[in-house]
Amino acid sequence: MGICLLVAFEGRPGSVSSLYARGYAVIPEPQQVKLEREDFRIAADWRVERGVGVEAGSPAEKIVRAGLEARHVFKLAEGGGGPAIRLEIHSGSAPMGKAQDKDREALAPQAYRLKLTKDGITLTANAPAGLFYGAETLVQLVKRSGDDWWLPEGEIDDWPDVEYREVFWDEQTHLDHLDVLKQAIRRAAYFKINAFTLRLNEHFEHASAPALVDPYALSPAEVQGLTDYGREYFVQVVPYLDGPAHVNFILQRDEFAKLREFPDEAFEMCSTNPETYRLLEGMFQDLIDATRGSTYFHLSTDEAWFIGKADNGVCHEAQRAKELGSPSRLWVEYTNKTAQWLKDHGRQAIFWGEDPMQAEDIPSLEPWLINGEVYSPAYNRAFRARGIRQIIYTNSLPDDPLFPAYYVLSPKDELRPGEGTSERATQVFNELSHSMARQQADIMGAGVYAWGDRGPHPETYWLGYAVGASAAWHPGSPDPHELT
Repeated sequence: MGICLLVAFEGRPGSVSSLYARGYAVIPEPQQVKLEREDFRIAADWRVERGVGVEAGSPAEKIVRAGLEARHVFKLAEGGGGPAIRLEIHSGSAPMGKAQDKDREALAPQAYRLKLTKDGITLTANAPAGLFYGAETLVQLVKRSGDDWWLPEGEIDDWPDVEYREVFWDEQTHLDHLDVLKQAIRRAAYFKINAFTLRLNEHFEHASAPALVDPYALSPAEVQGLTDYGREYFVQVVPYLDGPAHVNFILQRDEFAKLREFPDEAFEMCSTNPETYRLLEGMFQDLIDATRGSTYFHLSTDEAWFIGKADNGVCHEAQRAKELGSPSRLWVEYTNKTAQWLKDHGRQAIFWGEDPMQAEDIPSLEPWLINGEVYSPAYNRAFRARGIRQIIYTNSLPDDPLFPAYYVLSPKDELRPGEGTSERATQVFNELSHSMARQQADIMGAGVYAWGDRGPHPETYWLGYAVGASAAWHPGSPDPHELT
């Protein structure tokens, strides 16, 4: 599906990129582009040539062949003496410049160099991931003019600004077919996204909690198949599970009502009930078993507003919070305990580090945790001092009903302007590109979320996702008006 990125952006206008000035477009925009004066034709007589480190049928070769055929309707030659697109992997062959992420060892495998001449194209990378991203750039770069396809002569050096770039796929209120989820993974890879965080809730067959499972839920084998499919595109499927809050899908069922924090509320689990941990650990294991090959697990600890306040016949959190010193410290105890279980079972926990946790309690968190968001300056500095790395979070669909607020009209031109509502794609671009947390926190990633609570179709997420992917890879660039 073609995606029209027609966005009205605020502030920070930039100069037109050299690619755009020549009629070419790539999303995300590469970090460094040096163009010669001439363009050259590419056609079906061109072929793929495998160099050092590249096996037949590599993901990069598949993208070059399939991408050119699907997008530009010509199939590369299998042999012959025509010009070659040469693919090579050499450690150290793709240089990198400045980046927000200080872990350059994590960035280097994703870097590539693309040399474009009329006599041949050479794509080199430090590792298979970089070769794949270079292939995606090459496929996007080809443009049609009349009956011919064209590329610019020149050289591209490219690398990501941060290691981890995720989109969140919310299956809370519906369930997509597997072929739709696979299409979403392919599209994410097209924009150089490398993590697909998936919330399934009751739409997954939890063997440890069969009472939760809907009749049409995805099986472990189906989710593992999706995970394996994602790895072919260098996209990691990351399981997402709420707790202790936002677990109505669990606590609304009679079998689990005993785990409630308050007897009449199904929003939040009791964090001092051993049965809470037994249930969650079983569900963790179910999701881990169905996403073998993934590194991360999103432990959704946000908005646990009532932790430490319950003192009733089924939950005695208030007493434990008093022993520890505050509800904030009880939240820390819950987070450390669940994250440690995940670590012991081979997963790196990404959590939401926010209120009701207080900044003064951040030193009590495990330093190997990853915070999935940036917060206030005091929190960000405390996380950095503790050694906890952070992901810049942005939300392209917070609470818009049915369709994200992608409108381009100024509020003064709207018939019924919404109070306090910003254009979502603008918001995504600015939050990822210009967050003050870039100076305060140890940033390792960017996350573009879109919540499904109010019933939007997932296809509506893609403008925000594409703009977010661009800003995550190359923040502040291109000039937003090029995203059309």
